[in-house]
Amino acid sequence: MEIHEGDAPEHLAADLEELLAEHPDVGEQGLRVSAADGVVHVEGAVATEARRDAVRALIARGLPGWRVDDSLVVLADGLSAPEGSERLA
Repeated sequence: MEIHEGDAPEHLAADLEELLAEHPDVGEQGLRVSAADGVVHVEGAVATEARRDAVRALIARGLPGWRVDDSLVVLADGLSAPEGSERLA
């Protein structure tokens, strides 16, 4: 998917949301993106700190020169599963 910097802000946001949901390094559904005046803001929850970094990197690569702000919550980094639980891959 290509991001076109000249698109209307709502189209940029929708394209970025789709990219973040489909990209193998991120694959996070439900992230909310807004874009205006050279700033992209993304919020929601991601599974790991690595995915948070991937979100920021993908946006920066798609819109070079734009500032990336986020309100992402990392759900799993540093947490271990409760004893006796099964880990799904």
